[in-house]
Amino acid sequence: MLKLIQRIYLFLLIFSPLAFGSVELWSRTIMEGLSFLALFLLYVLYAVKKEPFYRAPGIVPLLIFPAYILLQVIPLPAPFVKVLSPQTHALYQESIGLLAPIDWISLSINPKETLSEFFRFGSYASFYILSVQLLSDKTFLKKAVNTVVLFASLLGFFAILQHFTADGRIYWFMEPFRGTPFGPYVNRNHFAGLVGMTFPLVLAMFLYNKPRINYSGLRTRLAEFFSYRSANTYFLLGVGLVLLGLAVFLSLSRGGIISLSLATCFFGLLLAVRGTDRGRGLLVLTLFSVVLLSVGWFGWEPIFERFNRIRNPAGDIGEARIPRWKASLDVVRDYPVTGTGFGTFTDIYKGYRKEPTGNVVTHAHNDYIQLAVEGGIIAVGLAAWFLISILATYRRFLKRRDPYCVYLYLGGLTGLVAILIHSITDFNLYIGANGLYFFFICAICVSAAYTKIRSGSSATSLKRMDTRWVKLLIFPVAILLVSSLTVNGGGFLANLHFNSILSVFQKNELVDQDHRQIIDHAQSAIKYDPFDSLYYTFFGDAKNSLGYEEAAFLYYKKALLLNPANGLYLQVLADYVSERGDKATADRLYQAATQRDVKSSHRFANYGFWLMENQQKEKGIETLQHAISLSPRRTRRYLDLLVEEKLLGNKDLIRVLPPQVEPHILFAEYMEEYLTEHLIEEKKYDLTNAAYKNALAYLDEEAEVKLSFFTRVHRYYVKQKRYEDALAVIQTGITYLPENGRIRVIAGSLYEKLGINYRAIEEYKTALVFDPKNKQAKRRLKKLQ
Repeated sequence: MLKLIQRIYLFLLIFSPLAFGSVELWSRTIMEGLSFLALFLLYVLYAVKKEPFYRAPGIVPLLIFPAYILLQVIPLPAPFVKVLSPQTHALYQESIGLLAPIDWISLSINPKETLSEFFRFGSYASFYILSVQLLSDKTFLKKAVNTVVLFASLLGFFAILQHFTADGRIYWFMEPFRGTPFGPYVNRNHFAGLVGMTFPLVLAMFLYNKPRINYSGLRTRLAEFFSYRSANTYFLLGVGLVLLGLAVFLSLSRGGIISLSLATCFFGLLLAVRGTDRGRGLLVLTLFSVVLLSVGWFGWEPIFERFNRIRNPAGDIGEARIPRWKASLDVVRDYPVTGTGFGTFTDIYKGYRKEPTGNVVTHAHNDYIQLAVEGGIIAVGLAAWFLISILATYRRFLKRRDPYCVYLYLGGLTGLVAILIHSITDFNLYIGANGLYFFFICAICVSAAYTKIRSGSSATSLKRMDTRWVKLLIFPVAILLVSSLTVNGGGFLANLHFNSILSVFQKNELVDQDHRQIIDHAQSAIKYDPFDSLYYTFFGDAKNSLGYEEAAFLYYKKALLLNPANGLYLQVLADYVSERGDKATADRLYQAATQRDVKSSHRFANYGFWLMENQQKEKGIETLQHAISLSPRRTRRYLDLLVEEKLLGNKDLIRVLPPQVEPHILFAEYMEEYLTEHLIEEKKYDLTNAAYKNALAYLDEEAEVKLSFFTRVHRYYVKQKRYEDALAVIQTGITYLPENGRIRVIAGSLYEKLGINYRAIEEYKTALVFDPKNKQAKRRLKKLQ
């Protein structure tokens, strides 16, 4: 059975990264299930054979950690939650509490995601315990290290090959929906994070396998070098190191490049502190220089360009992570003790977001901040306790004399430093495979400090656990195994039913039979995955469409109870109670929705329309104006709805426009189309011209002035053959965008139309200064000259 356990263990180390980093449900289920299964089998084996089970450093905080996550899921009395986390209680009170008394609530604001994180961290804890036991055997320790070193080297080669031949696809066939893939990962930063942990291990084995040359003279030394059996291994390890380092640089992961470089320096520093052969320190420097030279062969320009993007054109730091960190720290201040629940960052962040609307933010891009957001001081304390326990093995390491263990420990410790540095700017430890490797590296540090390489009375210096404890732990691990398979399997089956629901929505118009199908699939989805709030919402919608209003209301409330920070659910319920005459509660629910999704144009727009429909015109206009400011591109849609629903007339439409250029341009385009459609020729030019002119009055209010602001207004004047007015607009644009080649070309074409060719030539020449490849400028310049 031990051989089977070892094979499962090695399989996990190889499978987890290759399965796209084990971030999808199917791969995460395999990773978690096999981790629990392997530990369960080991417990059974050791209990039957009465083999010694060793106490792993940091085991106490590591076991408390998943137990704490599970506590976040369990419903607790509301007064107790109010004491532990007043803001969590207030969040529930201001959402589901507006509709019904809250008696039992969880510390997590999204129990489904927190439960998923419980199994993930539980599998990490299992894998760490498993690692410490298996790696206490010197033979398997070497086998596991050799496997990881070989795998990492081949992974580096594969990633480079794929980078140059796969055209952005993973494994040459899968094109990710989003992201910047590298190797088997959808996100290049996570690939770089994995390499940051494994590169030092390869480096450690490279230094350990260095042949000892005693003779002087180049020819003699070369002859002796190639006579060593380990020379081939040494050479291949060197190639593997160069490939891994090169892969990180080619990935263009800034965090990966910085963490790898600093970690390599740290490794050299450890060699110096340890007093190891100075020649090996020089060898580390030489090898890293080879990596840099290899990067130069492919070109440094993309790397420099990538780092230059940290600053915006104004010279300020334009990195999106900084406002994200600031907003996340606001969450920490509100939920300091217990956090909002693991896996809930996406849900809570919407209420604190500072950057403009865009993609859904799923992580803080800083593992430490996100840990504090989701777990509070308790989680941070437990994580620090565990990490200190691992670092405390350094005292034991200082007593080691065996070269293999010395280099292995240096490699493991450097791998930890690399990922801890990288975690400042990314979310590596929330990626299935990278989290698994983090605990593998922790176990490597423990094993290198305690496992006895030479023969002795015991395999390791770790303290043994009482056999009775081993027997007691069999049952909890078995429960974890069955529970994880049940929950993850249920989630997979629920997804199948959800896909069936989506297929029903492909129809243009739903009839009663379609709503009944949705109810059937939603019921099945709820049965398999009762914590997913989305299924309750679909069930409620279908029931409401069939006239079962009370049942719909019940399921809407269940959805909100499972995710009280969800702005969409709050507005669904606001609409429901509003239709039944409870305007006061509807207003509070609408307000709560906007507070929980502060950068959502949809939330504010829906609230604004509702206010206008309910005789609160001025407040509605103010709210809708804010909605447009959040997403100016939706201006036209909102204007059409206001007119269609007869909430505002054309004269009042301008009142909903915020002081921004884009909304006013869209309003001008709307007015142009409206006046043309209604044949109001006598007013058309005056009103439209005023609207376009007014749009450019807000240029100084814009954080970023875009070329399209000027080209769209210019296009209107060109259509009217008012070239002087068009030129005036473009000249204004040049004052804001003096180094933009395209706007210079437009200016040149206008000068041509006005017959001022010498000025056109000047503009085309200036365009080529800023944009030497501009074909239009070259063509027009050639014609004029």
